Amino acid sequence: MRSVVLVKQVPDSDAPRGLDPHGRLVRSAGKQVLDEIGERALEVVLSHRDTTGAVEVVAMTMGPPGARDAVRSALAMGADRGVHLCDDRLAGADQIRTAQALAAALRIEQPDLIVAGQASSDGAGGVLPALLAHLLGLPLLSDLASVQLTEHEVTGTRLADAGTVRLRVALPAIVTVTDQLPEGRLPSLRGVLGARRKHLATRSLAELGIVDADPRTVVLSVQHRPGRAAGVKVTDDGTAAGTLTAFLAERRLI
Repeated sequence: MRSVVLVKQVPDSDAPRGLDPHGRLVRSAGKQVLDEIGERALEVVLSHRDTTGAVEVVAMTMGPPGARDAVRSALAMGADRGVHLCDDRLAGADQIRTAQALAAALRIEQPDLIVAGQASSDGAGGVLPALLAHLLGLPLLSDLASVQLTEHEVTGTRLADAGTVRLRVALPAIVTVTDQLPEGRLPSLRGVLGARRKHLATRSLAELGIVDADPRTVVLSVQHRPGRAAGVKVTDDGTAAGTLTAFLAERRLI
């Protein structure tokens, strides 16, 4: 059984974030880390391998040269090998172009299972797995709060307003997980040292057979969200109720 886990390098949550003039996230502004939701996705597959042993775990990412570090982190956690999609023409790729590149790499890997986080912590788009399911013609079990794997199928639960939905599908399939899943394991010293010897392939668009890589969406302008205006403090001198009513009525809230 071969499982591919989609991981991503993102800015550390405590690091400053900013956008360049093209509206792209500046990834050199601070520390970059493996996205925490990707660690949870990887843990799902590693835990299954701990039980069965018959699983090849591949960590895959797309990003600039520095994104290799995210794959190395996944290898240190226990992934068997890594794949890094890296090409200058992928800079600023939108969700559609990202999905097309990943889908091309996944066709080469021919995995039985693809696991990803519900949404990355930087872009929080959450649509990439659905795009991959469409491009690859695979079923998608999304937003799972629990996952159980066998050689032939995957089952899981999704939290809903009215209760819990239990889902099941035959492999091959795509699964996305939420933060209800266990946290990723901490890499051991042996794992960190061993990650340096594991194979990490770098693939360009030419190797994937992709000619047209221009994004289908273009950012026209970006501006910072305006700060909140100061609130109105009302001292209750017997007229507070009338003042509050007038305030709400003026804004058509009542």
